[in-house]
Amino acid sequence: MLARRLFAAALALGLALTFAAPTQAQVLNDTWFVLKVSGKGYLIDDGSGEATKTKFKTTAYMHVLSEPVALKAAGDGPPSQSYDIFIWTQVDGEWDVSYSGSWELFGTDDLLFVADVAPEFYTGPTSYFAGYHTAEIKNKFDKEGHLKKSTYKSLGAELIEGTETGAESAIGGYSIKGKSIDPSKLPFDPAIFK
Repeated sequence: MLARRLFAAALALGLALTFAAPTQAQVLNDTWFVLKVSGKGYLIDDGSGEATKTKFKTTAYMHVLSEPVALKAAGDGPPSQSYDIFIWTQVDGEWDVSYSGSWELFGTDDLLFVADVAPEFYTGPTSYFAGYHTAEIKNKFDKEGHLKKSTYKSLGAELIEGTETGAESAIGGYSIKGKSIDPSKLPFDPAIFK
């Protein structure tokens, strides 16, 4: 009788381990990215409705921090990780946070995805561009399992708002390409903003 109970317990434990959701570490915690953002579309004058073509390019820095949120349970969609995101842009020679938000990344530690997020990128004192995008984040690890490098690439992006002078609205598309960088290579000291 005892042998049957031990066998049943071992079988139940084996099945539970086999079908449990994979656990994921917050692999991107405290990771910095340099992002190259470029877009094109139209500026629609808020008064006349007249459209003029526009292009923009900017460099931004993204800081990814872990957020203490539980991962999804098995059967509730793909495993996910939640992160607080801070995007820094430069306006008139000064770096500051132009966007902050909470993003849910899903997939595996090697390949994560984010969908339907809309950060803002400032390009001047009165100009900014924002829009929804979906992106992939590819991660490489060293032999000990520590994050070695990451790349960030938008898979599709829609420019939904923005302005150059404050008197028009932007519409169009944009793209983001980026890679992880060592914080010592940042063009600003983020510690002074804490």
